Amino acid sequence: VFHLGDLSYAIGFAARWEHFAWQIQTIASSVPYLVSDGNHEGPTDDSYGECGVPFLRRFVGGERPATALRTYYSVTYGLVHLVVLSTEFDPVWQSAAQLRWLEQDLASLDRSKIPWVVLGGHRPLYISDTHADRVAMSNIVRASFSLPLPFPFTSFPCPSDSNTLSIFCA
Repeated sequence: VFHLGDLSYAIGFAARWEHFAWQIQTIASSVPYLVSDGNHEGPTDDSYGECGVPFLRRFVGGERPATALRTYYSVTYGLVHLVVLSTEFDPVWQSAAQLRWLEQDLASLDRSKIPWVVLGGHRPLYISDTHADRVAMSNIVRASFSLPLPFPFTSFPCPSDSNTLSIFCA
């Protein structure tokens, strides 16, 4: 499961985080459950004062850079390398460290053994929404991927709306 942000909508109520954990327990304990930060987990007014503390304390996993806030990471499952990017705590479009890490992470893959790479984050690279702020954010995120990748990158935009994230496979 790729749960890319806005996890519990707890908005400052700890009991909602506990209820959310109870709701996902069955699936999250039986299949890989990867999460990213969303604007409701991040250091914004949308978190209602949580500032990411419940998110950062509850979710750990993946291969993360030692200096990261645990908000971007990657894992490999069989033939697929999954990359979770941060768009809130350490936004990919502002983070030279995150882009360097991504470049090194992707360069380290043996594509003959791991042919699939899936990137995900809360803010989508492509969006079918017409809301000006969301479209502008999508353009900013997409522009941050001008770095040269160690292999050809092909995006497959998924149909999305304001509640659905686009996933892109290399």
